[in-house]
Amino acid sequence: MQRVVPDIAESFAPLEKALAEEFIPALFGGDDAPSRDISQLPVRFAGVGISNPVTAADGNFALSVSMTTEVSASLKSGSDLDAIGYGLDSTRVLRQAKKAREAELAEKLEMLKASGRPPDARRMVRSTTTGAWLTATPSSDFGTSLSSTEFRDSLRIRHGLTPLGLASHCDACPQARFTVGHALQCKIGGLVRARHEAVAAEWHQLCAAAFTPSAVTDEPEIPMVHTATDGALHNTGTLRGDVSAHGFWSRGTTAIFDIRVTDTDSASYRSTAPSKVLKRQEGEKKDKYGEACLAAHQHFTPLVYSVDGMEGGEAIAARKRLASRLAAKWNRNYAQVCGFVRSRLSFTLVRSTSRCLCGTLAIPLPGTKVLLGPRGLGLTAFVHSTLLSLPDWVLSMLFRLKVLASEVVSFSHFPRDFVSLFHFIMQFQFVHFEISQRLFAACICIITYSFLTRASRSQLLLTTTGSY
Repeated sequence: MQRVVPDIAESFAPLEKALAEEFIPALFGGDDAPSRDISQLPVRFAGVGISNPVTAADGNFALSVSMTTEVSASLKSGSDLDAIGYGLDSTRVLRQAKKAREAELAEKLEMLKASGRPPDARRMVRSTTTGAWLTATPSSDFGTSLSSTEFRDSLRIRHGLTPLGLASHCDACPQARFTVGHALQCKIGGLVRARHEAVAAEWHQLCAAAFTPSAVTDEPEIPMVHTATDGALHNTGTLRGDVSAHGFWSRGTTAIFDIRVTDTDSASYRSTAPSKVLKRQEGEKKDKYGEACLAAHQHFTPLVYSVDGMEGGEAIAARKRLASRLAAKWNRNYAQVCGFVRSRLSFTLVRSTSRCLCGTLAIPLPGTKVLLGPRGLGLTAFVHSTLLSLPDWVLSMLFRLKVLASEVVSFSHFPRDFVSLFHFIMQFQFVHFEISQRLFAACICIITYSFLTRASRSQLLLTTTGSY
């Protein structure tokens, strides 16, 4: 309507009033929603993409008139229309209008950053590259759907607002005040680890779709190699990546990927630009893994992300390479596939961040009880014996088993001997979830596996593989 009817901007005032006073506050879950100056900006300019119909009406009509001038003249005079020339002219007009619009939006964003606080300006800079989950079409089939809580949490964090329903104190370390920063960094309870594992699993799945499942592995070990200098055998097997893909960068060569998800708004990074934080952490990963991978004739690529989805330079290059392989395999447009890969990774980070905000799940001191998290999530457990840290690789296997239906639980401590271990597990009371006996027995076998000798482990695998 705005393209064909002039001077109707004021007619959209009731619609704009409903958007500003009802829809947007409901979308953010409160009256503290950002101003219309911000929410009307497109997602790539740190906004929400809900345009103001009043201010946009005159511009839409003017653009429509400039693009249809030749068609109108041809209809009025009855002359023939040069279709090819008209197509070229309309494309040029549209390109110029888009360029002018981009410049106008960029100017508005700079004004908002200049008028706001430094943390807000820093967040706006990062938000220009982290909105893929806002522009994707929701689809449960393609993994691009969110729950209302996940959507609202991420939307509020994107605009510097505190998510709704946060507890006053962390349920894993009660002395700590439960803020967004603490929730995204608290390593007690395993939710930070679960966030890392979720991104690794998503990257594994996308690589398996681009290549073959057999070409992609989890937690690849960098093998032992001979050096050319002294001929000594150097053991680099203690180094492990998160995902490996054979033939990713070049045919016949394996690429090792190691993932890091970081909070660029933490106290130690506030004086550094987010892009520089990600670049520095990429350098740290390369210093740790690069030389060992090079000696083993493997490529190493660090995948560094911020908690809200900002990508490091290496991650961007890897995403584009993966999208090109998927586009060729699926015979689809590269730009569309690239957006799909980006949105999948963005949705994974959004879900993981929302899970961290739900509270940390941990097992406290003996004889105490773990209460439900601040949003009704959690488990209840009684611990009656000595506690011992569980190896990291066992935690990783428990994550992959998905012991609870939709929750990833980190058992941070376990009894020392098998007898108390068995009784300890049998005393667990899982809240709001059902777990099958077969999966429950498999968990017991995996936990017990970590306490056995190598010979006993082989015998255990032979006796339990067929059953579980």
